[in-house]
Amino acid sequence: MVIGLLAVFGKNASLGVLAILMLGLYGLNVLYVRKAAGSVRIGDEREMLRLFPGENGELTFTFLNAGKLPVWNADWEVSLLDYDSSTELKAENGSGTVFPSFFLPGKGRIRQTVCCAGKKRGHARPADLTIHIGDFLGLFQVRLTYRGYLQKAVIVFPEPSGFPLPARLAGQAPGAAPAAVSLFEERTKPRGSREYVAGDPFASIAWKETARTRELRTKEFDRVVLQRWILAADLRGRRPGAADPTLAEAVFSQMAHAAMEAEKRGIELEVRLNMRSAARDGHLHIPADHGRAHLAGVLNRLARLPASAPAQTPADMYRSIAENAARGHILLHFGRRGREYDELAALMKRKGVAVIPISPEEKEAAG
Repeated sequence: MVIGLLAVFGKNASLGVLAILMLGLYGLNVLYVRKAAGSVRIGDEREMLRLFPGENGELTFTFLNAGKLPVWNADWEVSLLDYDSSTELKAENGSGTVFPSFFLPGKGRIRQTVCCAGKKRGHARPADLTIHIGDFLGLFQVRLTYRGYLQKAVIVFPEPSGFPLPARLAGQAPGAAPAAVSLFEERTKPRGSREYVAGDPFASIAWKETARTRELRTKEFDRVVLQRWILAADLRGRRPGAADPTLAEAVFSQMAHAAMEAEKRGIELEVRLNMRSAARDGHLHIPADHGRAHLAGVLNRLARLPASAPAQTPADMYRSIAENAARGHILLHFGRRGREYDELAALMKRKGVAVIPISPEEKEAAG
């Protein structure tokens, strides 16, 4: 602009030509940046980052260039939709949410990682992703903002709050029988065959062995232990119809610890909470299962539950527990204990199911 004014008022043709050339170059520069920016795409690979409070992890974002023009200077930023304040983004430069610039070649792609720190129980997902694309001289910049749904999320599990396991639980492991009646034949684990005894089921006869030995033989299977921990909690607070947020947070942490202990021992785990649900039982129920996948599902569910969710009387939940529990099962009860709990404990005792109350204040002794 200044050169153009000097050329006009000074009647200098050389300056006028220079001004026109610079204006033309700037126009080409603008067209180039806009053309290159229009070819930038965001890869949407599914990614779920699972953390415990205090742990760090990385989310990966992929940027693609669908055109032939390279993108010389691009920086970007992302914000999280995090109602629980569960996650903190950590930029490489230590401040803000603007991440280092990158070069994106034509028909190429580049992966950028973002460090996330777990702060407390909850979940978050990327909300707005903004890319600033400029030329290599820094004269012009295009801003692109993506507000669509990205298949990425950060799940922060409850921080496990240890409590002392009773002696009968601390020593439990697959193969330890809490009661003789809990032993049953596992039909997927054949041991061989034995001599037929009157009363053996017809379906258990080993016909091949019978034909080979010319005497009636019965299939024999390994005997395994039917063990299950039932984690149940009454989360009601002083306000009718709502859970106590402080109590719920403490219970979720204790349940996380119990779930990890059960998985470590290979024991089946079932979870029940008196939170209102559209399910037939009317309360939150995670069916019994075992293994690392089941543990991840339990922790994931506990991470997403709102601490102040609607809660109801546990009568229906206790009734369902009483109908499905069997000898050899163990009920770990968390949270509030009222008249309904006393009735359940008495019924469970008659059925041969141990009931162990866990107080929110219980902590595992150090060392």
